[in-house]
Amino acid sequence: MEQRDEELIRTLLPQMPELKTAYEAHARRDDGPKTVGFFARIAPEKGLHLPADAYVRLWRRMGERAPRLEAAGFLSATDAPYLGRVRQQLADAGCGDRFTYHGEVDRPGKLAFLNRLDVLSVPATYDEPKGMFLLEAMAAGVPVVQPRRGAFVEIVEKTTPYQGYFRIDRYRLRHRLFQGGQSGVMMREVFERGHAATALLYDPNLDAVVLVEQFRVGAHVTQLPWGKKDFSPW
Repeated sequence: MEQRDEELIRTLLPQMPELKTAYEAHARRDDGPKTVGFFARIAPEKGLHLPADAYVRLWRRMGERAPRLEAAGFLSATDAPYLGRVRQQLADAGCGDRFTYHGEVDRPGKLAFLNRLDVLSVPATYDEPKGMFLLEAMAAGVPVVQPRRGAFVEIVEKTTPYQGYFRIDRYRLRHRLFQGGQSGVMMREVFERGHAATALLYDPNLDAVVLVEQFRVGAHVTQLPWGKKDFSPW
C-alpha cells in the first residue's frame, strides 16, 4: 500500500488548488465508517468484480464493521449487465446495500468522490498503460492498493518540483528490462514545455516566407546586466 507521501503533497498540491482543497478536506475526516473506492471505467477488464469478491469475504468476516464499497466511472450500455452481475453478487451475499455506484462524475464530483475514500483500488486485469487515477488519488491523500503490473509498477511516484511557464515533473519509477523483469526504482526529471508545432509559411508565387516577431526571453535576459538600450529581444 502506498501511504501519503509528504514530498508529493508539498510539491504537487501548491500547483493544483482543487486537489489541495480535496487533500485538506480528506485530512479533516473523522474516524467514521471506512470506504474502499474504485474509480475507473466500469468494465470487466478494469476489474470491479475483484474488489467485489474481496468485499464479500470481508463482509462475512466483519459484518457491519466492514467498510463500504463505492465506485465511480463511465458505464457503457454494453457493460451495464456486468455492473448488474456485480450488484447481484453483493446482494446475494447480503451486503448489496453496502455498495454505491456514483455514475460518471465531472471534476467537482471526482474530487468529492476521492474525499469519501479511505483507500482506492482498481485491479485492472491487463497491463494498464496510464494509471492517472492512481496519481489523482495519491495527490488527494488517498492510499492506493494496486496489482504489480503495467503502469502500477512503473509509476511509483510523480511530483512537480517546478511549475511556471514550463514545468518539471519528477518521477520515481521502474521500467521493463530488455532481458526481462523490472529495474530497480530510479528517479528521473522530465522537462515539459507543452505541445508545440513549427510551421514555415511560404508563398510560392511571391517566393517569400512569413516571419513573425516573437519575444525571446533567453536573448533578453542575457543583455540585462549590460543594459543595452538598443537591444531588441525580438
